[in-house]
Amino acid sequence: METCPLGVSSSTFTGNTAASGGAVAASNFTVQHSRFESNKANTGSGSTDRRGGAIFLLVNTVQNQTARIEDSTFKTNQASRGGGIYGQDGQLTIERGTMDANFASEMAGAVYAGSGC
Repeated sequence: METCPLGVSSSTFTGNTAASGGAVAASNFTVQHSRFESNKANTGSGSTDRRGGAIFLLVNTVQNQTARIEDSTFKTNQASRGGGIYGQDGQLTIERGTMDANFASEMAGAVYAGSGC
């Protein structure tokens, strides 16, 4: 399975809702100088639903996923795990990030980095 890289720069994501990754669900991506506020992963009932209020790092067993987040703010995002960001089985790097008042009902209010991160 091939994945296409995603680049996000100087952007704002506010008030988005999805089963997982309220604003973004992707593998192999870079986010720079962006703001994620009041996004929610709160729909669906599958085993990976309701994870990553703002960002969900997709699992790809064929290729290693990489996510790099720089100079970005995550505020008041909500999920069951990883209120701001949920990553598992990949490489997740956050530099100069601000996490403010994110919420997770199960674990990791700001960032969940699972077994492979």
